[in-house]
Amino acid sequence: MRFDGKVALVSGAGSGIGRATARGFAERGARVVVADIDRGKAEAVAAEIGAAGGTATAVTADAGSPAGIEAMIAGAVKTYGGLEYSTTMPSASPRCPRVGAVSPSPPISTKRCGPTRSSSGSPGSSGR
Repeated sequence: MRFDGKVALVSGAGSGIGRATARGFAERGARVVVADIDRGKAEAVAAEIGAAGGTATAVTADAGSPAGIEAMIAGAVKTYGGLEYSTTMPSASPRCPRVGAVSPSPPISTKRCGPTRSSSGSPGSSGR
């Protein structure tokens, strides 16, 4: 499956399965928003993707809070003009105990977001 020209947001992408998922989206042509609570890890994975010829941007955000979720989506819209895919890789760490409060059960989910547009109404966005 190819994701050419699509934008994928991967939270928890600083390590482990999230890192592998972000790299996998990029290898298949997606522009990736690498989101993690740890800025250094997010930036490192975005740099790895760039070094391998992909396109990625890092966003520091806590996926366990509404403000963090808004920051991740805003980062995708600001950088790439929209968002098509979102994947959540919750942390098993005690520093992120709220993931279950905002994530569906089971806690790891991937979904097609549908077009999310910037306020300019650019392609791939909802026009809100």
